[in-house]
Amino acid sequence: MKYLKTYLQIATALFLISVGLSAQSLPVPSTWETNVNGYTGLFVVQQFDQNTNAISGTILNTPFSGFMIDRHIQFYRAGTKQMYDGWVLDPNLGAHGQPYYDGTLVISGLVSEGKGGIDGVYPWSATIQGGSIIPPVAGVINLNPDQWTGHKNGQGMYSQGNNELCIESMNPGGSWFSIKRTYGFDNDYTVEFDVKLNTANNHFPILYSDGFVFVDIDWGTDIGHAQPGASYNLRNNLANLEVGKWHGVKVMAYPSKGTFDLYLDGRKLSTATGIVYPLPHHTNTTKAKLQGDSNVIWLGDADDSSYLGGAYNRGNVCWRNIRVTGASGMSGFSQYK
Repeated sequence: MKYLKTYLQIATALFLISVGLSAQSLPVPSTWETNVNGYTGLFVVQQFDQNTNAISGTILNTPFSGFMIDRHIQFYRAGTKQMYDGWVLDPNLGAHGQPYYDGTLVISGLVSEGKGGIDGVYPWSATIQGGSIIPPVAGVINLNPDQWTGHKNGQGMYSQGNNELCIESMNPGGSWFSIKRTYGFDNDYTVEFDVKLNTANNHFPILYSDGFVFVDIDWGTDIGHAQPGASYNLRNNLANLEVGKWHGVKVMAYPSKGTFDLYLDGRKLSTATGIVYPLPHHTNTTKAKLQGDSNVIWLGDADDSSYLGGAYNRGNVCWRNIRVTGASGMSGFSQYK
């Protein structure tokens, strides 16, 4: 056993040297872009013990622990029944045209998960960011569609499929999504998502509301945001979204200053000022049915069929690629199911 361990340590070191790395550099840590059966995020290797071959870190913001022997990785994802098995593909052995042929480190493998009477087997892969060992990106949370809770009343409808969230509340009733907010407002942070309007006849569907950041469609296709002191405490007439097209929305929030900047497709539209948590629109005026809990994120149309005829506030909207970066106290969002 002693000789086997020595052999494995030497083999691991030789492999890492062959791809331009040393055994000491692996746990620096290394950060990888990962895809687990369609769920995307980060795979961060935080520790690698050369004596025991133990490896640990996080995948999709969840801790993992296991072993790496030569190029073979096996680990268990905490809080789940998922066992990951993968290989770091050798660039020197790669076929021309494959993504790892140019020397980029790639992991390819399978996830096994017991699901009662059936066994689940899923693909997973990871590509090292920038082709080199770099520090992890701090505090990135992917708000995957299957983690949100859908709500509806009256004739409101919602759907969660194809990695999208969609609501349709064009008839009397409402439909919206919510998720527990586990981050605070001690740090500056960024919210990013893609949004698509499926009709030009919208009124006040909320694109994102977490108690500090608040973005909406006012009338038609006009994007706006919260602005205390303005008419209805809103600022609108900023830009119109094209119906049927995915647009990129980014909000850079500065809680210490009480401001946030709104961007659309890379262009800055406006700065909200005087923002104080919790915003009234988040808890009260939209009848969001949050039972007094302001520690949620929600989006959509939360009005019911008794409010001004039921279709005064309305929308037909889809979201995808929702993520938060840099906020304080973040944990547990990206649970792969």
